[in-house]
Amino acid sequence: MGRFVLGRTLQALGSLFIVTIVIFLLARLTGDPAQLLIPDEWTREQANALRAHLGLDKPLVVQYWIYLTGLFRGDLGTSNLARLPVSELILQRLPATLELGITSVVLATVIAIPIGIYSAYFRGAPLAVSSPGAIHAYFLDRHSVNYGVRRVPGLVAGGGSRLTASPNSAQPDHRLVCCGGDHASNPFQYVGSAG
Repeated sequence: MGRFVLGRTLQALGSLFIVTIVIFLLARLTGDPAQLLIPDEWTREQANALRAHLGLDKPLVVQYWIYLTGLFRGDLGTSNLARLPVSELILQRLPATLELGITSVVLATVIAIPIGIYSAYFRGAPLAVSSPGAIHAYFLDRHSVNYGVRRVPGLVAGGGSRLTASPNSAQPDHRLVCCGGDHASNPFQYVGSAG
């Protein structure tokens, strides 16, 4: 039994290692990550300083090692859009995620068990045929208005785990400003959204 558990644990760790490699390489295949942050008016020196600050001037193997050791420390990095630690953003959205997950499991159970009993008792009846989840999602999406429920384009956690509609779905245009000079620890300053 202990050998089986050890084997499964090693398989899980190997799978996680492969997943980290795939995620890291997919993020690099999209191009230069710094390019997403660099405004058009920046000089080449400012762009290179940002790349050096983010560690993107190092070899790919060194970048992966930094990424992997950060994961082991619980450092998931910083969001380029929100300028907040990713772990903090995950914790902010965890109540809404749990609420949606628990609600969906409860609803699926409350609906599936009676339909399963009905299907077993009345073989060949209209409800005795299984259907893909996409059909259910389409039905719920199209007929939710009839039941006083409206689709929300964007959900944000507000007031604990309550869900509220996002006022607009457009994302602000976040910019960095290069301070230059002797700012060795962080030569870049976040100045908010443009416009």
